[in-house]
Amino acid sequence: MGKEIIDTLIIEGTRKVKDEVLGQIYFYDYETRRNFIKLPEKFYVPGRIIDLYYQYQIIVPISKRESITFLKNFYSDLNVKVYCDVDDYRDGCDIRSDKSYKYHQLSYKTFDMFNYVCKNFEDFKIYAKMDFDAYIDKNYVYGVLKFISDNSERMIYYGNPILRNGKVFNGGNFYAISGSLFRDYCSCKIHPPKKPNEDEWFGEVLNNCFYSKNYINETLIYMKNDMTKILHKHYTDDGVDIKLGRWVKKE
Repeated sequence: MGKEIIDTLIIEGTRKVKDEVLGQIYFYDYETRRNFIKLPEKFYVPGRIIDLYYQYQIIVPISKRESITFLKNFYSDLNVKVYCDVDDYRDGCDIRSDKSYKYHQLSYKTFDMFNYVCKNFEDFKIYAKMDFDAYIDKNYVYGVLKFISDNSERMIYYGNPILRNGKVFNGGNFYAISGSLFRDYCSCKIHPPKKPNEDEWFGEVLNNCFYSKNYINETLIYMKNDMTKILHKHYTDDGVDIKLGRWVKKE
């Protein structure tokens, strides 16, 4: 997209997209057969993610086999809350559920986690779920958070799009929704999950909740992640070879 087009989209001093030209940053994703937006390349620029600290909340569900100390040191400049099981007594747990979960019960953990967030974390412009084994490019994520924050009145659903059984959801190790869409979710009666895949379950109930409102002038906006900037489980670079996650075996 040309610089002259991008410049017409942005309200001065922000990354807020003007209503009348939002359609210019849509593209058609043939894999999922749906229209998406993505972060304009103009915003792939350095930024201090700590400057946005009070605009977003990231929740990380964690197991007892994953290091809270590493996570909080690695992402010390992020507004991260660690969500633990009831029997995880480590000091680094910011929130403890009233249950303990097995791996195949992650959708239940996600359900309980977001219920807690609905009741206790209000007025953020962005809410995100990040896995412990995520590697994020902070400049890119700064751009994403800034873009969604400045457009938080829109119903934005960000992540890795997956098409399954004719339905699209945003899976992956990092997905986020704008504050207005999250408050929509919190206002709906969400039933306990019947699917083990937490990302698929969340995407389905989020869609069902949004469309149950019968909005006339609101659109559920899918925003696609740049999967070269947010990686999963294994990261390699010059002099670097890191593996994260519960399945990493101790020597």
